[in-house]
Amino acid sequence: MFKLGDKVKALNDPIEGKVVKIEGKTVYVDFDGFDYPFQEKELIKIGDDNSVEFKTQFFSLKEEKTKQKWAKLEGKARDFIPKRNSYKVIEVDLHVQAIIDYYPDLTRENALKIQLFHAEKWVNWCLHKSENKLVLIHGVGEGILKDALIEKFGTGLNYKIEPAMHKLYGFGAMEIYLR
Repeated sequence: MFKLGDKVKALNDPIEGKVVKIEGKTVYVDFDGFDYPFQEKELIKIGDDNSVEFKTQFFSLKEEKTKQKWAKLEGKARDFIPKRNSYKVIEVDLHVQAIIDYYPDLTRENALKIQLFHAEKWVNWCLHKSENKLVLIHGVGEGILKDALIEKFGTGLNYKIEPAMHKLYGFGAMEIYLR
């Protein structure tokens, strides 16, 4: 994932520097002349301009032209693989840290936009693939994302929303049935 010389930021520490050594899954980052060890999952790669890339590619399948593009990209988009729960239902984690690599400077409004866009992408993907339901994991929190999801998908004729199985997700997920 990382290579020597990559510019990286630590997710939970105010450390930014270059990768100077890699030993297995331990990555050493030079910060102010000291080499700090991190696990790969604790770091994100950044560009020279401190830009961060998204983990997933975003597709909107609303237009016919986009559906045709999706058909061409389908074999190439390897990181666009659905995760399924033990009941073989597609499961989508909408927590910000599951969608993008770097998020501390993200405003709540922008985070919500990204989460809703990600949810819509997966709902459209499931409709395109003739899946009959999916689980959106929104977490418990303050309920802002849950309310926004209900507002977005609760009024559609193609959707029916119910709480997801409590034994698998607690109160932090919803199941969307697609018609």
